Amino acid sequence: MGAWGRDWARLVIPEVRDVELVACVDSEARALALLQDQTRIAKKRCFASLDAALNAFQADAVLNTRTLRQVVNSVD
Repeated sequence: MGAWGRDWARLVIPEVRDVELVACVDSEARALALLQDQTRIAKKRCFASLDAALNAFQADAVLNTRTLRQVVNSVD
């Protein structure tokens, strides 16, 4: 998620009535702890991998807030 994803979770998504945030993913445990401190997102909705989140919760869509560089580097 990083800082950008935390901002989306904290500021943007709560303002959209038709969107329900069901899970958050970040490989850094500290980032997820900070997210929980800054929002009301429960620990049970925070995951270290997308696979784990999708196995735990059904989602109609995924919002990816990683930068293009992070995505390209993870594929290489």
